[in-house]
Amino acid sequence: MGKTYHYQPAGTITVTTTGNIDDLDFQKCAVVLMNNASTATLRGLKAGYPGQRVSVVSVGAGAVVFANNDSGSLAANRLAIPPGATTLTAGNGSATFAYNEVASRWRLVSYEPGTTSLNASDLTSGTVADARLSANVPLLNAANVFSANQRVNAGLGVNVAPPATGNVALSGGIFDYARAVALGSGVTPTYNASDFSGTSGTWTVDSGDIATFKYAYLGQFMVVLWGIDTSTINATGQLQILVPDGKTATATSIGNSTYNDGGGAVSFESGFAQIVNGGAFIQIFRPGLAAFINGTNNQTVRGFILFPI
Repeated sequence: MGKTYHYQPAGTITVTTTGNIDDLDFQKCAVVLMNNASTATLRGLKAGYPGQRVSVVSVGAGAVVFANNDSGSLAANRLAIPPGATTLTAGNGSATFAYNEVASRWRLVSYEPGTTSLNASDLTSGTVADARLSANVPLLNAANVFSANQRVNAGLGVNVAPPATGNVALSGGIFDYARAVALGSGVTPTYNASDFSGTSGTWTVDSGDIATFKYAYLGQFMVVLWGIDTSTINATGQLQILVPDGKTATATSIGNSTYNDGGGAVSFESGFAQIVNGGAFIQIFRPGLAAFINGTNNQTVRGFILFPI
């Protein structure tokens, strides 16, 4: 017997039909481009010769559904589809069929359903990797940046359990205005003898004379507290302290100060402290602007002042 040879055109054919498609005559082309605007259900292809292959590619806006052994097409033209391989996603799926002359069916030999837009309602179990989440979703174990106002309608604890009463509990400080010093945290400046002086004459403060010298930030304010014991005064004007951390006042402010002459002439009288707008020094005054009494290692000056910065 002579052999029978079949010629299969290598071209493509485009199909725009929607709805049910039976006994599709694809003119023996190797590729069928499904450019259907809405869902098309392919229920059969015109019978081929043994081993003939045809690829169906979705390029349209509608999905392509394959119907298994559907009676809408002639028996020899029907498709043999395994379970689960029934649909091509609109615009990007493909499937290849080979004709089996024994079964007289187009058997599915490869199947790429294509990607599909996932609806969150489809997720009923399992987990989603962090990398797959939107950048708008804050992560538990990662740094998050919020670009809009946030409201917490319950107690908030930062590195500590939320408070039983009140709103916020912190295990550390609040660093406002990009400062390296926490809000309200008392800081002791590094000792420098030149931080203490007189407007006329000298005020000598040794490191051992300092019982207390601290400052703290309160928002846009600074508070300075000093307690200087056994210092040496040789001045006819006011005493002054350099404002810590290189700050200056943005308004004139008045504070409290007391003075004790260790020689016995004055016993803790109440004066005042002042810093002027733009000033970098806290000036300390006796009542009535009287001169301080000169003394060596026996002069006590204490006080505090709050001023805007």
